[in-house]
Amino acid sequence: MRSLLAALILLSALAGAETAVLRPGDNLPALKLNDQHERPYAIPANTRVLLVTADKASGGLAHEVLKDIPQAEQERRGIVYVADLSGMPSVITNMFALPKMRDYGYRIMIGLESGQTAMLPRAADAVTLVELESGRIKSVEEVRDVPSLKARLDAITP
Repeated sequence: MRSLLAALILLSALAGAETAVLRPGDNLPALKLNDQHERPYAIPANTRVLLVTADKASGGLAHEVLKDIPQAEQERRGIVYVADLSGMPSVITNMFALPKMRDYGYRIMIGLESGQTAMLPRAADAVTLVELESGRIKSVEEVRDVPSLKARLDAITP
């Protein structure tokens, strides 16, 4: 009985434990997810900016800017987009979101389970722009409109 009680206490403590969100100065861990075409995708070593979204509004904002930047140009400039879809019901993800994303002309790292991207900073209704330097987080910025996001990405040169 005591061991059962101890196990329950330990499980409740572990369940309440949250993943620490990365901050400037932290190293970006190796992140391997599938893209919207279900192909494995790891963050390339030359990545300079991660764009992180976790809701419909921020995903729409990212798309409005990225649709005009060819995939080859995104790769050359070190721009990687990560969409956390873990908060979306799986039926919606599979029937609507992923099929729509498959039509996009750029690659998206997809987080389907909450633990996969829990360490990445994010904000509601904003694209979180994580600037990297040699794999270390240099800055984190919340961008809430198309002109600002476009200006930030235009400023990134290889």
